[in-house]
Amino acid sequence: MSLVLLISLIIASFADDVPTNFWTYKALDYLYTTGYLNTIPPTSKPYSTLTVKRLLSELDLTTLPGNSQTAFYLNRLKSELDYQALVKINIGSTNMLYTPIIRLTHNNFSSRYTPQGLIADPQNNLASLGFKLSFDSTAPISFYHLSWATFRMRRDADTWDPAGRHYPNTRYKSYTDYFAFETPVAYISFPMWFLKAKIGRDYLEIGPAYRSSVILSCVPLTLDQILIKAEAKNYKILWFVAGLSRWHEYQRYLSGQRGELSITRYFRLGGTMLVVWSPDSLQTRSFFGYLNPLVPLYLEKSITGDEDNVLMGLDLSLTLKNLKFYGALLIDNYEFNQQPNRPPNCYGLSYGIYLPYKNFALRSEYSKVTRYTYYHRIYHIAYTHYSVPLGHSLGPDADELFCQGEFYPHKTLRIALIGLLVRRGDGNRGSLEHKTWDANEIPIREFPSRPIEKTRLFGCELNYYPNFLSEVSLGIYYELENRRLNSYFRLGYF
Repeated sequence: MSLVLLISLIIASFADDVPTNFWTYKALDYLYTTGYLNTIPPTSKPYSTLTVKRLLSELDLTTLPGNSQTAFYLNRLKSELDYQALVKINIGSTNMLYTPIIRLTHNNFSSRYTPQGLIADPQNNLASLGFKLSFDSTAPISFYHLSWATFRMRRDADTWDPAGRHYPNTRYKSYTDYFAFETPVAYISFPMWFLKAKIGRDYLEIGPAYRSSVILSCVPLTLDQILIKAEAKNYKILWFVAGLSRWHEYQRYLSGQRGELSITRYFRLGGTMLVVWSPDSLQTRSFFGYLNPLVPLYLEKSITGDEDNVLMGLDLSLTLKNLKFYGALLIDNYEFNQQPNRPPNCYGLSYGIYLPYKNFALRSEYSKVTRYTYYHRIYHIAYTHYSVPLGHSLGPDADELFCQGEFYPHKTLRIALIGLLVRRGDGNRGSLEHKTWDANEIPIREFPSRPIEKTRLFGCELNYYPNFLSEVSLGIYYELENRRLNSYFRLGYF
């Protein structure tokens, strides 16, 4: 496949942002870390197709090694970016692209988020039928819509909490506890001079983490958002405001501002500021500044005296040939005094290394979230969405060590060995009130706080892509503490 053909795939593909679950991101990460791209990729997702086009324009396929790992990623790029929809519907000067989605999923985990990074209802078998629609690249605006219906083999009831009735860790409610219809992504976007605006529902991830970001991961929830961004080769700027789930009578919102800058071709630095606020709350004295992309959020909060929930993030990515180091820090609250009754230090920290070499790759990532992080003593401005923390999927008072070795024997096949150690403290369990610091009590500073639940998993994963958009994913893991075999399987066309 020539360079001209690869770039033409971008030009002919859908004109929307590249979905965050695509292998495109891992492919660009691999190609840059191995030294075949000159520009370091952004550390927030999604990427626009123009960003992907710009990165791939630096690629000289004649210099690429002929190993199976390179062939695997080029094959995934071709499959995902050469978006040949099954049905094209002409609507004036452009085409509407339609592709069906069919998935059969088995998940024996007690969690929705597996070591493979895939999401499914815990301890259940599922059948999903859906579709995706988008405009092709000839349209003056971008449009993307993704919907599916899920049928559960085992009954699983909804929950009631301050956000209302919904299936646990999701926004939707089920019908008779066996069936649910979901629209996780639906948006339009359009250019405005050198900016791009997006209105609708989509994933938004901030930080370079492989598994789940401590800053903003949206796993497994998407955000209804208004977003404006400006990006070029060496920088990316984001502003957004998103609706969050209600807390009883309080309607809640999240405003965010982010900037990324490539200091050199090897080093990229990013900074983020986030504010959770509610127009129904006395903490928010004036929310109009949070809706203005030209006003720095920190200055707005300081000047108005608002008492909303402010979080700040910093992340970096440093890459040498065949070696990448990355890290992220989220500060929810930090006290510099040593008074015994001082508020707790609440933060999330993650860092990792990635080493690809020929047909193999090694990765190790550590994540830590201290007690009370993401939650707030004023419940309705907690950094949560449908009772799920918007940062790392671990939640507070927990840490995780993830190790992975990958082998690529063929351009359609990936095999990985996984090791996972998770520790969860007392502040990771129970009600929201239990996870939140009470101002009338001395906070618990032990990490993880006792009693501690430990989980050690060792397993093997397989991803097989026999042809365009067809997928077979399998994971088998042994849990040492419970002496239990966990399994995950997905067969799909999408």
